[in-house]
Amino acid sequence: MQARDLKNGKFSATERARLTAAQNYVSSNIETERHNSAVGNPDSLSSERMQADVARNVNQEKRIEGGVHNGSMTNRDLSKAEAGQARVDGLEARAGKNGYVGHNEQQSINRADNRQSRRIYHEKHNAQVRG
Repeated sequence: MQARDLKNGKFSATERARLTAAQNYVSSNIETERHNSAVGNPDSLSSERMQADVARNVNQEKRIEGGVHNGSMTNRDLSKAEAGQARVDGLEARAGKNGYVGHNEQQSINRADNRQSRRIYHEKHNAQVRG
C-alpha cells in the first residue's frame, strides 16, 4: 500500500489514514498470533532459515531508509524499493505458511533477495536525487 501511495510522489492524508488502519489491523493479527499457544522449535533448520531472511529484510529496509535519509532516493525510487520488498515478503510468507521452509524455497527467496538488493543499489546510485 505504501509503495502504491508513494508512486505519484505524494502521500495524502487519506492515504496515510488508510495505511495506518492497515498497519493497526496487521499489528492486531500479530498480537493474536503471539498468544495463540502455538509453539515451534527455534533451533530447527527451517527456523534458522527464516531468521536469516528476517535479518536480511531488516538490512534491506535500513539501506532503503538510508537512501531516503541521505537524499539519494526520490519518492518514486522509494516506491519501487518498497514494492520490491513487499514481493520478497510475500514469497517468504508463502514459503513459511506451512511452518516449514525447505532448501529449495530458501534458494528461491535468496534469489529474490539478491535481485531486490541490486534494485536498491540501482535506485540509490542512479542520477536522481531527492529535491
